[in-house]
Amino acid sequence: MKKIFFVSIFACLLFILWACEKKIDYLSNGYDALKNWDLNSAENYFIIVLNNSKNQNELSEASEGLGWVNLLKENYSSAENYFNNSLSYNSKNVDAYLGLMITSWENGRWENLIFAGQDFENLAPDSYKLQILPGIEITWLDCMELLAMGYFMENQIDLLNQLSENIPSDDFIRKLQEAVN
Repeated sequence: MKKIFFVSIFACLLFILWACEKKIDYLSNGYDALKNWDLNSAENYFIIVLNNSKNQNELSEASEGLGWVNLLKENYSSAENYFNNSLSYNSKNVDAYLGLMITSWENGRWENLIFAGQDFENLAPDSYKLQILPGIEITWLDCMELLAMGYFMENQIDLLNQLSENIPSDDFIRKLQEAVN
């Protein structure tokens, strides 16, 4: 009987501590876990935010976080859904557009990659860097090269040429231009 009493008290204390902690901490903890490849913990933190927040930006960030978790777990359709949910809360979340570009690449949906890439291009500054994934940094130029590949795969050569004129040229872009010319 004492054991049940102490377990109940302990559970109540945990609940009180959880209720006192700010939701933004769960979001930060989720992204910290994501950077450390602790995908299950990251997923749990993001779900807590989704279930307890009413803040549109927090909901967007938590949905985006779940998108990255599912992308890393290679659950591409779930990742796509979470990235789209993120954008429904905040249509200017450039990281979610990048997530959609990557999931579209993985699914071979070139047209979706192009739509997400064009939105990304319109919203993200040239100095953009994504540094929330474990051991991976994605730059604005990386994203533009992914968009260029979408144009190439959809045979949208005019858009590919226009994009390649507006981004710094590197070996990849030169080789892509050679392939279409």
